[in-house]
Amino acid sequence: ALQRSRQDLSHCESAEEATRTELDQHMAAEVGLRQQLEYEETKRLHMQQDLDQALSSKATMEESWRDTESSLRERQEAVEKFEASLQEFRGAQANEAAKMSTLEASLQGSQATEEVRAAASLEREDILKSSIEDEQR
Repeated sequence: ALQRSRQDLSHCESAEEATRTELDQHMAAEVGLRQQLEYEETKRLHMQQDLDQALSSKATMEESWRDTESSLRERQEAVEKFEASLQEFRGAQANEAAKMSTLEASLQGSQATEEVRAAASLEREDILKSSIEDEQR
C-alpha cells in the first residue's frame, strides 16, 4: 500500500508538474497576447490620430476653398462693376464726342454766317463808298 501511495504521489507530482508547465505556457501566451493587444491599441490610437489630423486638414482645405471661391466671386463682381463703369465712360465719351461735333458744326455754321455777314457788310461799305464817291463827283 505504501508503494502504491508512493506511485500515486509520484503520478500526482508528475501531473502537477505537467499542469504547472501548461499553466506557465498559458501565462506566457497571455503575456504575448497582452503585448500584441497593447501594440494593436497603440497602432489604433496612431491611426485615429492620423485620421483626426486628416479630417482637420480636410476641414481647413474646405474652408480655404470656400474663402477662395468667395474671393473669386468678389473679384468677378469687381470686374463686372469695372466693365459696367467702363461702358458708362465710353457712352459718356461718345456723348461728349457727339456734343463736340455738334458744337464744331455749330461753330463752323456761325463762322460761315459771320463770314457771309462780313462779306455783306463789306459789300454794303463798298456800295456806300461808291455811292458817296458818285455823289461827290
